[in-house]
Amino acid sequence: RGASKGEGSENAPLGGGGMTSADGLDSMEEDASPELLPDFYMPIAKGGFLPGNLHYYRIHSCKRADSQSEASEPREDQVIVTDTLEPSGKGHFCRLTIDSYGKVDSITYLGGEELQVESLWSLVGLSETFLNHLYVRWKDGDIPDIVEFLTDEWATALFHDRFMDFCHQIQLEMRGQEEVKAIIDRALESVNLKDGLSRKLLASIQAQLPKSSVKAMQDRLLEYLRGNTNHLKTYFLPENWDIHR
Repeated sequence: RGASKGEGSENAPLGGGGMTSADGLDSMEEDASPELLPDFYMPIAKGGFLPGNLHYYRIHSCKRADSQSEASEPREDQVIVTDTLEPSGKGHFCRLTIDSYGKVDSITYLGGEELQVESLWSLVGLSETFLNHLYVRWKDGDIPDIVEFLTDEWATALFHDRFMDFCHQIQLEMRGQEEVKAIIDRALESVNLKDGLSRKLLASIQAQLPKSSVKAMQDRLLEYLRGNTNHLKTYFLPENWDIHR
C-alpha cells in the first residue's frame, strides 16, 4: 500500500481535436519525464496466508527512485531478529531493519497469530529512539520476541492515530530552536551521510540538548498522554502519584 503526493491527471477526451501524432509523442515523453513522476513516500505492505495456517506480512519503506542504485544489504547492527515460531504455529518470527538514519526500514512477520497490519505499517518510518531501547535490550538478550515486546502496554501510544501529529509537533518546535539546530549542525560536520547516523552519534546529540528543550519535549509528551486518556489508560502520569509526606 502506498500513497502519492501528486494526484493522477484526468484522462484526456477520446475525441480531442487538433492534436497531431507528433504532439502526442511529445506529450508522452513529457509525461514520462522523471521530474514529473509522482513521489511515493508511504510504506508498502504485502501479506498472505501460507500453508500451516501461517500469516505472512512484510512492510517496507518506499525508496526514492534516485536512491535505488545505492540500496544495499543492512549492516549487522541494523537488523533485529527474534524467532519463537514452533512447528505447531505457536510463536512468532519477526525481522526488523533500521535504515542508516535510525528509522525503521522494514518489518517481516511470520506466525500463526493474525496481527493488525495497520499497526505494523505505522511503525515503518518511525525513529528507533521511540522503541524503548529495542536494539540494546535485544542485544543483551532481554527481548526474546519482538512482537510480544511491541504489543506490551508501554507501546500503546505508538499506535494511537494522533501519535504522528505529536511527532510532527515536536519536530517543528525543535527546528525552531537555534541552539538545538547549532548542536545538530556541529555533530553532522564530521559525518559521512552515506554511512548514516550511528546510535552513538544520536546519543551524543541527545546528551547535548539544553535542559529546557528536554523539559519542553517531556511536557509535550505529558500533554499528548493527558489529551488521549480515553484510549491511553495504562500510563502512570505525575498527577496519579500518591506521595505521602
